Amino acid sequence: MSQKGYIKLNRKFFQSFLWNEAREYSKAKAWVDLIQLARFEASTEIINGKVIEVQRGELPASRRFLELRWRWGSTQVSNFLKMLSNLGMINRRTNQGQTIIKLLNYDVYNDTQTTDKPPNKPATNQRQTSDKPEANQNKEREERNNLNLNNNPPTPLREAGGGLDFLISVFSKIEIRDNASMAHNEVIKSLLNNGFACRKGFAVNDRCDGREGRIDIFAEKDGVNYAIEIDRINAREKSISKLKSIENALKIILLRGGERFEIEGIDLVFPLRIQTRETNGLDFSFVEKTFKTPFGDWLEYKKGRSETYKTQKSLQACYRKLKKLSGDNPVKAAEIVEESMSNNWAGLFEPKAGKTNKPDKLSGLQQNLKNKYLNKTENGTENN
Repeated sequence: MSQKGYIKLNRKFFQSFLWNEAREYSKAKAWVDLIQLARFEASTEIINGKVIEVQRGELPASRRFLELRWRWGSTQVSNFLKMLSNLGMINRRTNQGQTIIKLLNYDVYNDTQTTDKPPNKPATNQRQTSDKPEANQNKEREERNNLNLNNNPPTPLREAGGGLDFLISVFSKIEIRDNASMAHNEVIKSLLNNGFACRKGFAVNDRCDGREGRIDIFAEKDGVNYAIEIDRINAREKSISKLKSIENALKIILLRGGERFEIEGIDLVFPLRIQTRETNGLDFSFVEKTFKTPFGDWLEYKKGRSETYKTQKSLQACYRKLKKLSGDNPVKAAEIVEESMSNNWAGLFEPKAGKTNKPDKLSGLQQNLKNKYLNKTENGTENN
């Protein structure tokens, strides 16, 4: 058997049970894994909220990422990468805190020649690697490079290791304001925090009007690709069309609000939770009607100091304190809020009797507060 030449290995192999068997990687498997993870062409990716330029033959991979992927310890990963570096097989650089590994002989493993043959001409008696016409090979290569983040065909939805259920759990934790830019950033942040590689603005050939379009987010994890569009309440026709033009990715539409429903040809339509500017995602149903304005004024004041209450527990503790200091009296609560704000205090404190030097003005303030917070109009409307 000849020890020279090359073998042609379909990337689908890396989705097979043989490759993905749950066990510790050998050094040989780890090296092949680096080859198949390296980018086939230069790309711009968003990693940990930062835009990273990744060149052909490079892959962004932290030591922690490789530890989890290869089931190795920290020292074992470090020693292996150091060995590869000493042998002249890789080098490493850092871009905005992200480690980038470059395979120094990547073109040997993934040549771009149109004949689909390695750069060294095989022996004359070696079988041609492909019998397909050159034009078809070029077309297939173009489709592979244009549509695949890592050039790894995805595992079918039902074989994706519970990928859909995992994604739903990730998206369920996202809470956004009704803002497109914020939605994109929060989704990318959540995906990155859960081990996905992400790219924004992934080009596709048609967005249903004959023009080139872009997928909002293209993500990859464990060889499975995810094409994600983010829309407002209802899915747009061009979003559906763009997603359906991709064959090698799970198709997902995230909605800014609305309800979950199904669309033929789309794997998941999921509404993200919307937080209002008033509540920032916290529940205010416990606030009594007569305390809404004084308590709301205090929260607005705290927001101006960049000291907002971040948890439901702290919010309700503040409300209980206001009620206790005021003796459950909303007019008294308004006085406490006014006094604390006027003194630029960080917390709520009961005004001390006789401290003011302007009793007439204070009396007028009390009357205004009473009119503001307790005025019961004849038509029964609530003051805001």
